Amino acid sequence: MTHHMGSRLLCAVVLCLLPGSALASGMELILAPNATTKVEVPGGVRRVYISNPSILDAEPDPDGLGVLVAGLGAGNAELRIAQVTGMDLVYRVTVQPELQDMAEEVRRLLRDVDGIDVKVLGENIIVDGELYTRGSARRVKEVTAAFDGVVMNMTELDLTAYNRSVARAIHTEIGFDTVEVKVEGDTIVITGTVPTQADIERVTEIARKRGEKTSIMLMAR
Repeated sequence: MTHHMGSRLLCAVVLCLLPGSALASGMELILAPNATTKVEVPGGVRRVYISNPSILDAEPDPDGLGVLVAGLGAGNAELRIAQVTGMDLVYRVTVQPELQDMAEEVRRLLRDVDGIDVKVLGENIIVDGELYTRGSARRVKEVTAAFDGVVMNMTELDLTAYNRSVARAIHTEIGFDTVEVKVEGDTIVITGTVPTQADIERVTEIARKRGEKTSIMLMAR
């Protein structure tokens, strides 16, 4: 057993137990790294098997009626306990940081993204809210994907306000009150009149600096 057994005892989460039976297989155990819990073994411990020793460590309790399980590194592993009497106990063990600590890390990584809320709900972390730029949406997607299976991305992309601000900025740079600028989807649409053909070319260049798709419908008066 490694030195991790000396860590503080934490309460593990055990899911999907069959009613009234401690001998059920296919149970789930969730631990934090450096946390230890005791799995009760009513039939007595004969032998302990671990599929991935880098994820968890386990050894029989001195009383012979339990196994001390320690989380080592983040990931998943199978723990199989052969009993002296009775069928094997099989646990699917997940070692993951405590959710509140993980939620703080998600908040830190997304601190520059406006309009979102990060909260713990059950066994998941939820990232919720409205995003106003595609860059923000990409950032949230990247961060939540790094915590795949634990962090859920429930955000929605709303470009309405962002598109209005882009349209205003383009209109200001063009400098003609006879021109109307809109952003529809991912297309910049410019209509109206300008004094010369050279102005049409200048407006077209301004629009193309702001977006790949443009629709320029201008007349030189």
